[in-house]
Amino acid sequence: MISAPLWPPTKKGSYMGKVVFGGGVSAISGKVSGTVYARNKGGAYARNFAVPTNPNTQAQLDARDRLTQMSNEWRALAQAVQDAWAAWALTHPILDRLGAAIKLSAHGAFVKININRDLAGDATAHGTIPADPTFVAAIIDNSTALDADISDNVIEIALGAGALADQILAIFASPAVSAGVNNTLAAERLVEVHTLTAGEITAVKFDIRAAWAARFGGLAGLAGKKIIVNCYQYDEGQFASPTKVSGSIVA
Repeated sequence: MISAPLWPPTKKGSYMGKVVFGGGVSAISGKVSGTVYARNKGGAYARNFAVPTNPNTQAQLDARDRLTQMSNEWRALAQAVQDAWAAWALTHPILDRLGAAIKLSAHGAFVKININRDLAGDATAHGTIPADPTFVAAIIDNSTALDADISDNVIEIALGAGALADQILAIFASPAVSAGVNNTLAAERLVEVHTLTAGEITAVKFDIRAAWAARFGGLAGLAGKKIIVNCYQYDEGQFASPTKVSGSIVA
């Protein structure tokens, strides 16, 4: 997202072992029977499946409500509209966790696109078939480290040559982690959907501190820790591949 522990910590009693692929198998992801397969900085690994806790956070409840709402809207669509979504889904596969192209069902495509639209504040009618997105390269300058400064009270991300006002970015960030950690995907959370302003284009940077603090707390006492951020450009109900930036928190 590094060389640290060979495997991540697991719940007490969960066995974890490394996996070396061969015999025509190059990757496994997800749960097979009672074993979960995944990958981290130490390579591929397997562990016993443990039933996750369900804290029923507000974010989880909101997500379930959105799914219910979208499913109800789908059932209310005319057959011709559902058929149009089916045709769109056939020609617009998505990439799964292993990078393989998979085709969503018409219902799955409708739900995915419209949850993305709502997330981005896109007022397009939910029944509308999306056009192909136009994604721009180099919105984020990933050659410049994220600036996380306790005294200035900022978490600033540098903009690249492709940045323009009104572009929409979904910002997924990690909490503060140890400096040697580079893979935080499992811990990253959506902190905000950010629309770039003319002032930010002029400044060639934008600040996510308030949104990050609302999710993870303040920066005080975290000097030397690291924050990792993945930025996804939004267009037509879809998100581009992320641009990753990171930086150490300074006092």
